[in-house]
Amino acid sequence: MDNDGIHKFAYQHGRIFADLLRLAVPALAAELDFTRAELLPTSRVAAAGTRFKQRHGDMAWRVPHRHGKAQDGSPLHLIVVVEFQSTIHPHMAQRMRDYCCMLRESLARARPAASGRWEGQPALLPMVVYNGNDSWTAQGAVAELPAPWSTAAKLALAPFQAWDYVLFSLKHLL
Repeated sequence: MDNDGIHKFAYQHGRIFADLLRLAVPALAAELDFTRAELLPTSRVAAAGTRFKQRHGDMAWRVPHRHGKAQDGSPLHLIVVVEFQSTIHPHMAQRMRDYCCMLRESLARARPAASGRWEGQPALLPMVVYNGNDSWTAQGAVAELPAPWSTAAKLALAPFQAWDYVLFSLKHLL
């Protein structure tokens, strides 16, 4: 079993996953009820023009908020989309965006609302768990665009781009 496989095996256990979030995003983790967390399927199929594309993510967890409810009374959830990387993937931001978009589409199909709007749509947290030796150099967001983009242009683009992800480097933890 390779490093990524070991991590996939370990983090499929709720307590280990909860510890990961408590280390990576402590303020967010404090609002979650990990006792009711559930693993979600990670294989998705989406239409791409006249063809279909299939993606297989590493892991996705649905974790309910401790106390929150949506306007329609349904429980609020956070969905954490986790990718394990032992090598640097230069287009990780786009890859995470694809996984998140496909996941949102499948959730919307599974629970359509009469109003056409799903009030209880969960928040998404894309997360990359990196266990490689080199420093992570992949672009994480549009705001990281290199020159000649000005700072003003990057800031103007940032709100319209959902390519960010939380990077958790195990090397830096150790």
